[in-house]
Amino acid sequence: MTRPQVLGMVAGGSAAAMLVAVLGALAAWSTWRLARRAQEAAQSAGPEGGHWSTILRRTRFLGMVGILGSAIFLLGLLLTATAALVVSPCVQG
Repeated sequence: MTRPQVLGMVAGGSAAAMLVAVLGALAAWSTWRLARRAQEAAQSAGPEGGHWSTILRRTRFLGMVGILGSAIFLLGLLLTATAALVVSPCVQG
């Protein structure tokens, strides 16, 4: 394989992985946002919303974990792709 082919494969694979990471972050953010709104509605409902408030707090926590996990994964992908594109691949001689 030639160097441009290897760089193209690395760039394409990295872009696809980054897209998946961004989509995961958007899904986690959406979950966190919806759970926050539902928790506010449950708290305004009074004592009847207590059980739902506990469940929604857990959902918000997991949404935040998803956001942070996706951000860390995206950073790792970015650093790996940068290193792979900067360092030249082994040349067969």
